[in-house]
Amino acid sequence: MKHNHSNHGITLTEILVTVAIIAVLLAVSIPAAKELSRSLEQSVGAGSVIDAALANARAIAIREQKYAGVRFQRDVQGNSYLTFIIHDPAATGIANGFRAVENKKPMALPEAVGVIADGTYTDAALTTAAGMNQANTFSVVFNASGKFVLHPVQVRNRDGKKDDTSTDRIFNTQPNVLAGRAQFIQDDYPADGYDAENSVSAFRIYDKRQLQKNIANPWTNYLQSLTRDSVNPYTGELIKK
Repeated sequence: MKHNHSNHGITLTEILVTVAIIAVLLAVSIPAAKELSRSLEQSVGAGSVIDAALANARAIAIREQKYAGVRFQRDVQGNSYLTFIIHDPAATGIANGFRAVENKKPMALPEAVGVIADGTYTDAALTTAAGMNQANTFSVVFNASGKFVLHPVQVRNRDGKKDDTSTDRIFNTQPNVLAGRAQFIQDDYPADGYDAENSVSAFRIYDKRQLQKNIANPWTNYLQSLTRDSVNPYTGELIKK
């Protein structure tokens, strides 16, 4: 009996086509992988900074036997910062007034990172300057025993003034901040997103570059899918959910 064996090898053309396809796939996937890696690094770095800041704020609350916490807020250039705040009705002139802790400078988060208070938003709200200011401006507060609590917060400069005579370089009136004489606008401008609020128990860390890519629908296309960072009420540590 005669057997016919037909051997089909791979031609040079097929090899070249395969190599070309792999090259194209690599060209597309490597930048995407690098972008994802950078995003993760930024998020992890921001998480570590926030974790350390919360532990510090908790220690301040216990030491001073006052409400104290961390304020999340952007400067007028859109850079995100953490500021240590402490409850001081006498200085601020309001019952739920907080001011910056003395000798504690604001801490910058990585340039590409933003932080938004946990909640449910609409795309329409987050496409306005006031809406984004409000979402990105919030506080995490601890009581005198070091336990995380929900507490009304209104941040004002250390002189408790709504006029422009305060020399506070951290929180101040809108005209002083816009003139470069202070860093953050105090909570006396609700129309611009700066108003009295309750402290929060959770937030989301986001990549500003990804947000910009979804600028028309920031909530539905991006922010709502992010992991929530919650605050452990007893230790102040972050818990990802």
